[in-house]
Amino acid sequence: MKKVAAAAPAVRKATAATAPKAVVRKTPAKSAAGEHARAAVSGAVDEFTLGAADRVLSAGEALLDGGVQGFGDRYTAEMRQRRAEDSYDSAHHGAARTVGRAVGLVGGVAATGGVASAGRVALSRLPQAAKLITAVHKAPRLKVGVDPLGLGRLAAGAGATGGVTAQVVQDVATGRPSSPQQYGAAALGGAVGGVATLRYGPMHGGAIGGASEAAASDMAAGRMPSADRAIGAAHGGALLGKVGDVAGTYRTAALPAHLKGEVGEALSYAKTLARGKKPNVSKDKVGVGGGKFSKPDQKIGDDFLEAKMGPHANLTRNQRLLQAKLNREGKKLLIDAWQFRDVGKAAGILASPLGGVWVNEEGTRWPGR
Repeated sequence: MKKVAAAAPAVRKATAATAPKAVVRKTPAKSAAGEHARAAVSGAVDEFTLGAADRVLSAGEALLDGGVQGFGDRYTAEMRQRRAEDSYDSAHHGAARTVGRAVGLVGGVAATGGVASAGRVALSRLPQAAKLITAVHKAPRLKVGVDPLGLGRLAAGAGATGGVTAQVVQDVATGRPSSPQQYGAAALGGAVGGVATLRYGPMHGGAIGGASEAAASDMAAGRMPSADRAIGAAHGGALLGKVGDVAGTYRTAALPAHLKGEVGEALSYAKTLARGKKPNVSKDKVGVGGGKFSKPDQKIGDDFLEAKMGPHANLTRNQRLLQAKLNREGKKLLIDAWQFRDVGKAAGILASPLGGVWVNEEGTRWPGR
C-alpha cells in the first residue's frame, strides 16, 4: 500500500453519515532519497496496473473497516486519499514519479505481450483454438503480401477516424464538448499511431499514437506537453491496440471462407479509395485466351486488382493467365494477399485511441471512475 508522504494531503475515512473531507496528516520526517524512492515505486505500481492497484486496495480497506454497510462512502474516501497522495507526489517528487511511471509503462507493455503469448500457448491445447493459431501463423502461399499503394494513407485515415471517435466518446463521458483544435489533435495522434502500427505492430503503434495524441492535445489546449499524460495514454493505447489485434486476427481466422474473402475485398476497396482512385468492383469477365476468362475484384483505370485473404489463398490458373496477359500489354494485375494479422492491425488501429479515454479519469462520469 502506498504510504502518505510528510505533510501530504489525506482524506478522513467516511462513514454512511459523514462525507469525506480532506485533512492534513502529519507523519515523521523522512529522507529526501527515501521519499523520491517511494514516489517512484508508487508511480511504477500505478502505471503497471493502470490504476487497478488503487482500486483494489481502496476496496479492501473499505471492506475491512466496516463491511458492506456504508462501503460506497468509505471506498470513495479511500480513493480520494490515494488520489491526493498521487497529486502530492506529482507536485513535490514529480521527476521521481515520472521515472517510476515510465518504468511501469515499459513493464506493463511487456506484460501485455507476455500475457498474449501465454494465452496463445494455453489455447493451443484446445483443438479448435490450435487450428486457428496454426492458421494465423502459417506461412502464406502467396509471398507478395499487400500492394503498398495507398496502404500508408489507409492506416493514417483509419487511425484519424479512431482518434476522432475516441474524442467523441470522451466528450460524452465528461459531458463537455471539445474544441475543433482538440479534435484535430485526436485525429493527428490517431494518424501517427496508424502509420506506426504498420511498422511496429498494434501494441507499440498504439503506444506511439497514444503519446502523440496526449502531446498534441496539450499543445492544442495551450499547455506544455505533460509526460504523465503521455505515459498514461501510451499505456492505454498499447493495451487496447493489442486487444484489438488479438480480437481482429482470431475472429477473422474463424470466419467461413466466403466471408474471409469479403473482408479482404473490403480492405482492398478502402485502400484503393485511399489512393484517390474509384475502383470498378462489378467483376466483369476479362478474357485470358483460349476461350477462358477471369473476373478480377477491381478495375482501376487500365489495371486490375485481385484481393486474397488468409495463408491458404492462392491465384487460380485463369488469374495467373490474366497476370501474364496484362504484363505483355504493359498493364498490371495488383495483388493484395491479406493475412489475418492485417485485420488485427486494422482493429488495433481503430481501438487503440480509446486507451487515452480509458486512462483519463479526470471528469468522467462512468461508474467507478
